[in-house]
Amino acid sequence: NLVKRKYSEVFSLGEEEEEGGSCSNEENCKSNDGTNEVVYDRVGSIPFCSNANLFPLSEKLKIELSQKTIANQQCLSLKDNEIVTLTVSIEEFDIAVASLLKRASTPITDVLEELALTSDDIDEVVMVGGTSRMPQVRELVKKALNKEELNTKIDPDITVAYGCASVID
Repeated sequence: NLVKRKYSEVFSLGEEEEEGGSCSNEENCKSNDGTNEVVYDRVGSIPFCSNANLFPLSEKLKIELSQKTIANQQCLSLKDNEIVTLTVSIEEFDIAVASLLKRASTPITDVLEELALTSDDIDEVVMVGGTSRMPQVRELVKKALNKEELNTKIDPDITVAYGCASVID
């Protein structure tokens, strides 16, 4: 798995780092202020390779893979302050999410069965939310509903608001 679980613990620079020392392990990198912010190196451009930062880094990799075949993100090692490059190919990502995609088609078939509908009864499919940008999810929906095209002209982040406005109108 790319990321096994999301951590809420935040690691931050201690006084030792501010004086030029290093943050050598997670125990020495506890947050000073208790915030839940991503912790960056002194320059502010590369996050530490801490448990707290793996989820946001993985999310960035996933977003990159919606447009590229290989995605890269960098983080700063807690052990030796070396830059670590995290690289994931679309093939590796597809393998990692295969079981999730397989489960994702079940609600589609369940709703169709429960409402006694077929895919021919559906005129248009509008994808909602950030995951709808994933090519794998779009292909899964097209296949499950036997559709050639999906409505991707509407921004997935505002689709819900658009739908609410049309219901109110």
